[in-house]
Amino acid sequence: MPTLRDAAYAMEESLRQIVEYIVNRKQHLSRYYILIHAKTYDTDTIFSKVVILSTRPPKLLGTVCYEIDNRAGTQKRLWVLPLDIPVDVSLLSEQSVPEAILKSAEGMLIFN
Repeated sequence: MPTLRDAAYAMEESLRQIVEYIVNRKQHLSRYYILIHAKTYDTDTIFSKVVILSTRPPKLLGTVCYEIDNRAGTQKRLWVLPLDIPVDVSLLSEQSVPEAILKSAEGMLIFN
């Protein structure tokens, strides 16, 4: 039976191959962004959406973003954002969301 480590390694390898393929096929572009979002569809299926953009996207929860600059010859990871904003369990209540959490999430979009 595969372990969580096996699954993580397989996802990492799959994404590496996808990004490598894009970089090799888009060498004619001077600068572009690769936005990756993984979504679960059931308990056994994870699907990664990969979007190529000409302008820098806004930061989206649950995404990884790379900037590829072929003119300068650089590849830079801009962010890796979790699906949720991590919260100390002691701050949670059934009544309301703490102000600090609301402030930290303000302006962030959710890619769905």
